[in-house]
Amino acid sequence: MLFTIAVLIIIATIIWLYREKNLLGEVILGFIVGLVWEIATEPLWDYNDYMFSLYIYNDVPLAVVLGWVVVFMVSSIIADYLCERVKNNFIATVTSIFIVGSLLEIVGVYLGLWTYTNTFTLTKVIVGWAMAGGFMLWMVRSFDEYVEDKIRAFTRIGRGW
Repeated sequence: MLFTIAVLIIIATIIWLYREKNLLGEVILGFIVGLVWEIATEPLWDYNDYMFSLYIYNDVPLAVVLGWVVVFMVSSIIADYLCERVKNNFIATVTSIFIVGSLLEIVGVYLGLWTYTNTFTLTKVIVGWAMAGGFMLWMVRSFDEYVEDKIRAFTRIGRGW
């Protein structure tokens, strides 16, 4: 319960600190991707029962799924910063989620929040963050940009009337 409350406080703090940035897409995508990934890969790791008490499905803690939301939100914020320097949305997004996701994974393992079964290793998970997570976040960021462009175009047309 304590970890779930802590993650909810982190999410609320990020939303408040970056209230001028619309992070709704990252929140929704992070929750959906996290939930589907954690349920689909549940047999590949074990969660520390002493650390988690609220579960969504079998052994999938709510705090872990909400952790995906934090990763997607923070990665998007960092990607915006990197995009100004790199000028490539895809590279900025993959780099940011690789860094944030890998750091969270390493901290979680070393704090004993979860362990891997013999088929998974920390290295494989970090590579997965770069590939799957980066692609998903890049898609949502690209879609957000597309929608914002359409809204801007629509409001320009509306002002001309």
